[in-house]
Amino acid sequence: MVLPSTDNLKARLRKDNTENDQRLENLKSNLRLAYKLAAKANRKSHQNNKRLYDRKAKPREFEI
Repeated sequence: MVLPSTDNLKARLRKDNTENDQRLENLKSNLRLAYKLAAKANRKSHQNNKRLYDRKAKPREFEI
């Protein structure tokens, strides 16, 4: 499964003193982005796995 790199998950802080509220908003923003990237990679992986499974799957019928 392809995951976002660790660079995307790191909080980006400025060298000057920022307020705690701004730091918190930056962290929230980065977490939202990381969640979206992970969800997108998860969907892509799921679709690929389904395609590979369906390639060999055979329809089956069962009798009672």
